[in-house]
Amino acid sequence: MIDLKKLKYAQAYMVDLANGTDPVSKQPLPQDTCLNNVQISRCFAFVAEVLREVLERDGRVQLPEHNAFVWSDDMKSCFIIADPPVQITDFLKPLNEYFAKRYMKRIPVTAFTDWLAAQGYLVEIMTSGNYRPKRPTPDGTLLGITTEQRTSPHGDYIAILYSADAQRFIVEHLKDIVKRWEKRNNGRR
Repeated sequence: MIDLKKLKYAQAYMVDLANGTDPVSKQPLPQDTCLNNVQISRCFAFVAEVLREVLERDGRVQLPEHNAFVWSDDMKSCFIIADPPVQITDFLKPLNEYFAKRYMKRIPVTAFTDWLAAQGYLVEIMTSGNYRPKRPTPDGTLLGITTEQRTSPHGDYIAILYSADAQRFIVEHLKDIVKRWEKRNNGRR
């Protein structure tokens, strides 16, 4: 049996590390430490999320079998339109919770951003290395997709933000987004 108390400590430590904080002293990590690297921070955040999910299941590590994806119009009702603009991961949290409660696999963020790109609202830009971020096109900007320069403990980055109008647009086209994603993945998850 997993010691839930230790698991809670481990999850809290991962959250602190992901946020650039020393989990013992609660002081910011030095900028020159490898623990402040963006990729390492994302790894800490991922591990923290996995541990959170295990804690929610009272220490059970294995999830039940995922059910096949079944479209339902009530998926649209789980969205909360936010104002001011939000990042798409925050906007999709209620949908992911909907899937988790039904033991259905989640639809990745890329299904939404790829659909928006296919519709001409986002475009992939080329950068050095393998990183290819998307940015709003002029049509995307008119829809309410904007960018904002942000700073985190791990460095500067450009956040893509979705206004209330852009969020409503995504909800209105949810079925199209899901259909395209399923077709591209041949029903596999």
